[in-house]
Amino acid sequence: MLASLAVLLLTAAAPVKEVLGPDPRLAAFQQFCLPHRLDPAAMISGFEQGGWSLSAADANPELAAVTQLDQDRASEAEATSETTILRRDNLFATVNVLTAEIAQDETARYGTCAIWDFDAAFGIPDQQASSLSSAESRIRLDQSYGRIVQWDLSSALPGAGNLQTSYFPEGSPAAVQTGFTGTAVFLTSDLGARPH
Repeated sequence: MLASLAVLLLTAAAPVKEVLGPDPRLAAFQQFCLPHRLDPAAMISGFEQGGWSLSAADANPELAAVTQLDQDRASEAEATSETTILRRDNLFATVNVLTAEIAQDETARYGTCAIWDFDAAFGIPDQQASSLSSAESRIRLDQSYGRIVQWDLSSALPGAGNLQTSYFPEGSPAAVQTGFTGTAVFLTSDLGARPH
């Protein structure tokens, strides 16, 4: 789901809601996305064992929009994109594998795990997401219509890219580009990387 979230790189000031207790969306990400981030099949199995059920993109119109955006952008890049969707209560999870030819007889595979809360009234607190990384956070967008924050995990996790949290309130004009409003947290990893 990387393509639908990498947008609107602006900065300004916006208030952030203070949350008491662990954020359930980040907790799900930490429990199910991180342990098997280089093994999508094991990741999906972990979700199912944790009480998540397989679902489909048409279970939510915004989920359908972001998955279609990813498919379209993969096609433009002459890559293939396969997404497994899971659901528990009001949360959705997507496990996406993108396969792209980077040279003759050489392909690259990238796995993205994301947790989505399309009904969210606030984003994931920065201080909680920061607990997953020793890297400094980078605020890529902080406006009344949305917020994007990233942490570089590449030095701590082989093959990892940026951990990213995103929040777009209901009615945000950014939804034209992102395909959704609400909150998402995701990480993309190079599936060819070797774990430590």
